[in-house]
Amino acid sequence: MADVDVTPGPSARVARALVDGRSLTRDLAADLLTHLPELGSASTQGRLDAWVEQASEALLAVSDALGERLLDRVGPPDATVGRRCCGGP
Repeated sequence: MADVDVTPGPSARVARALVDGRSLTRDLAADLLTHLPELGSASTQGRLDAWVEQASEALLAVSDALGERLLDRVGPPDATVGRRCCGGP
């Protein structure tokens, strides 16, 4: 039997990087919102809260963009896969 090369090709590595990047940016956005220090000044607190929210939204936008690139590369998930592998209806 001939040896089969199972090393992922460039497309698989790119898809994995997109999946990992999307997951990481979503996690970072969620983590960022959990770390809100309280400052004494109301105006400073308001500016900090706004900055944290904008940074979180920017991370989510990057995550969405990575997800779109992933769909461009591999296409939408096949609905029949869940039926075949997981006993779905």
